[in-house]
Amino acid sequence: MIRICEAHESQSKEILEFTKIVGRESDNLTYGEEGIEVPVEAEERYLKAVRESKTSAFFLAMDEDRIVGMANFDVPTSRKRLKHSATIGISVRRSYWGKGIGSLLMEKMIEHGKQINTKVIYLEVRSDNDRAIALYKKYGFVKTGVRHGLMRIEGRPVDVDMMELMMEE
Repeated sequence: MIRICEAHESQSKEILEFTKIVGRESDNLTYGEEGIEVPVEAEERYLKAVRESKTSAFFLAMDEDRIVGMANFDVPTSRKRLKHSATIGISVRRSYWGKGIGSLLMEKMIEHGKQINTKVIYLEVRSDNDRAIALYKKYGFVKTGVRHGLMRIEGRPVDVDMMELMMEE
């Protein structure tokens, strides 16, 4: 049974290890097998700040005591003109693809966005990542543009779609 919970700074080491695993398993992320390459102490500080934030959030999909997915909901500023918007990211272990974990994480982030009165959520996704794009469209995200060659994988440029979900009519 998969459960979604908020991340705690005590899970920093496991989260950093998870980024290495998913980075090794997929070219769809902005990092590879090196993970996000921050010291455990820096990740602890980041997770503590997110946990204490009134707006940002970091969720984990857990299969018993194993991290199988994670999602971040980031409101990067408290500036009045920008605090209505957020950016998100999702990653799931390859062996758990197609099992609804991305949907569980997305639902949790949209619910969080509604609770804090978010007006728009942004994300970026590889233009050829059809599975992820289908997930995002399922929840109402629409493509707003392309960042050509934003990523380079094995020396090749890879385009990234920009997508948004308007939370208010």
